[in-house]
Amino acid sequence: MEAPYGSMAPQPMSSLDNFRGMKGWMKFIGIMSIVGGALGALFSIIGLAAAGSAAGALALINVVSLALCGLGIWVGVVLFQAGTRTEMYLMQPGEPTLAEMTAKMKLYFMLTGINLIIGLVLGLVAVISVMSMASRLQSSMGNFGF
Repeated sequence: MEAPYGSMAPQPMSSLDNFRGMKGWMKFIGIMSIVGGALGALFSIIGLAAAGSAAGALALINVVSLALCGLGIWVGVVLFQAGTRTEMYLMQPGEPTLAEMTAKMKLYFMLTGINLIIGLVLGLVAVISVMSMASRLQSSMGNFGF
């Protein structure tokens, strides 16, 4: 039978040690997400400018890409803020600071999950589109005797 939660044996590393170890990584991954999102947004804007108004599907892909890059930037900002709240908590522990940090982490995981779902849906749409194009190509090749 398991011991109640409050009577668990002490762990070798405390929560404060975990916070000290993760604050730098949270900020680093946040900054890298911001940089990656900004670079992706820059390339999407260049793609939009290069496509002009002639290519509707290409413009749509660049607009969706731009939106996803914006989501990546937002995720990075939220994670960086969580790292900052973790530092604040380590300097002056208190429930309000801990609540702010965990709220930022909750938002980070929610946004990451949304990003994952969007990626899975777009990947499925891409696979279906490629299969459809391959089928049409195969049937049109049959019309030419190939």
